[in-house]
Amino acid sequence: MSADDIQSPEGTTSTPTATIPTFDPGVTPGDAPLPSDPSATVGAATHHGSRTREFLAPHSKFYQGGFGRMFPDLPPWVPPGASDESKVEVIRQIAEMMFEEGRFDPDLDNPRIPSGYTYFGQFVDHDITFDPASSMQRHNDPEGLHNFRTPKFDLDNLYGEGPDDEPFLYDHAAGREGAFLIGKGRDVVGVDPPMPVDAVVDMRTLALTEEDDLPRNEQGKALIGDMRNDENIIVSQMQLVFLKLHNRLLEHVVTQEGLSHRQAYLRAQNLVRWHYQWVVLFDFVKRLAGEEMLNGVISRAEAAFTNNAHLTVAPYDINLRFYGWRYSPFMPVEFSAAAYRLGHSMVRQRYDLNNVVKARPIFSDVDDPEGLPEVLKDLRGFRPLPPQWTLDWDLYLGDGPDMQPSRKIDTRLAPGLRTLPVNVAGHGGATSLAFRNLLRGFRMGLPSGQAVARAMGVRRARIQEVEDGWDHEALGHEMPLWHYILKEAEIGGGEMLGPVGGRIIAEVFTGLAKGDPNCFLNIDPGWTPAQAGASGEQIIPFDGDLELKDLVDYALGVT
Repeated sequence: MSADDIQSPEGTTSTPTATIPTFDPGVTPGDAPLPSDPSATVGAATHHGSRTREFLAPHSKFYQGGFGRMFPDLPPWVPPGASDESKVEVIRQIAEMMFEEGRFDPDLDNPRIPSGYTYFGQFVDHDITFDPASSMQRHNDPEGLHNFRTPKFDLDNLYGEGPDDEPFLYDHAAGREGAFLIGKGRDVVGVDPPMPVDAVVDMRTLALTEEDDLPRNEQGKALIGDMRNDENIIVSQMQLVFLKLHNRLLEHVVTQEGLSHRQAYLRAQNLVRWHYQWVVLFDFVKRLAGEEMLNGVISRAEAAFTNNAHLTVAPYDINLRFYGWRYSPFMPVEFSAAAYRLGHSMVRQRYDLNNVVKARPIFSDVDDPEGLPEVLKDLRGFRPLPPQWTLDWDLYLGDGPDMQPSRKIDTRLAPGLRTLPVNVAGHGGATSLAFRNLLRGFRMGLPSGQAVARAMGVRRARIQEVEDGWDHEALGHEMPLWHYILKEAEIGGGEMLGPVGGRIIAEVFTGLAKGDPNCFLNIDPGWTPAQAGASGEQIIPFDGDLELKDLVDYALGVT
């Protein structure tokens, strides 16, 4: 993707507002149905994407709250059809086109992005979209979005409300103050009768294993800051890595910096957050959006980092053309309900966990040739770690021949996401992940992909290239934003996002970081991971620039 794909409006100094005529023949006319909130029983919505926080996103760009819109003046995309039922049927047709067919195709692998980043992306999502309001509150106060927490890269999914308010997350043994509790896996196989994958667990009846797991209560529920980080085995192991990262940095500040008690906890917490923020901005986003796009949004003046004590130039040049706010950052629905759902395209059908446990799907296949007990058939979470299921992170983040890449960013999702299990999709809910995503975007009144591309100044030739092969008569004049973003990545080779998706991702991540008063960009803009120690030394080893694998290796004591 070239910078030439986007035309910069002359004289743009702040977030531009697109001007749309009363009737634009390039935009599907019509009004989206009123939004609804299908959240189930209070406390039952624990899976990623099961709550619809974004449905209430207002159109005013001056609104101060949790969710908002980057392009509030663009009309909603509406599929053809005279009734809501016929419109939904068109959405179903689009969704049915969005799955891999036939045998596993290795050519759809994306070696540029290791598969671990798929679940790091899920982990990050659970950090920036935390919603403390219950579904009951949302029903009682549908306009009360000011109650939603401002999205920040503060790892509230890890730290919760801290050791004073949520002491059950922390270790209170002598000498361990401020450290997270670490649990142990359980032998979920050696029980009679065999345990269903979604059974209520009685931890007292299960033998301990030697493998580390999230700490859990007596019914197997994880004691963590956000239950969503236990929804599959891979993201739960990512949560475990960050628990260990905090504990190891806590040990460092106690033994190497002489801190203790609350000072040690806060110092370790700050180190975890800033290293994490760096990886999000300069590793994760760069892989998704591409280095050229990232540098167009946030560029680092390397000269500024030669002497932390005497900055002579501004360390960062930040250019947010489309994501702006008046009071505090908000979560754009164009990001949360479209662009950032690129991760669904990156999911593999099956994963090797290590050199023993191999080829496990996220959700059970219809036919299981191995005849495994149900509890070992797939990677669903909300249960103790089974024996020998500890991840070998080299398979997820390494650079060797056994590394499992993510799948390409394209319009083809893994077959296992076509029919989600009932305990994931919910009783009576749609089971196709593509259909759920597209329907959600429609119900929320997201604009079409072409409308956003035009508002961004993407060249018409590029837009036409994305449209090539689209059945305008049957599926609508324009494309849903999520599908458009995946398609533009696909025509670019599928290794990273195109100009629309890449710009949304790069601007929102950068904007959230810049809008967080506790981010290193604002507290200490000259800070780098290479000078993180109390005396300006490196704590976490890395070569070149800090990457996710460096955090994982340090947390696990890999040298």
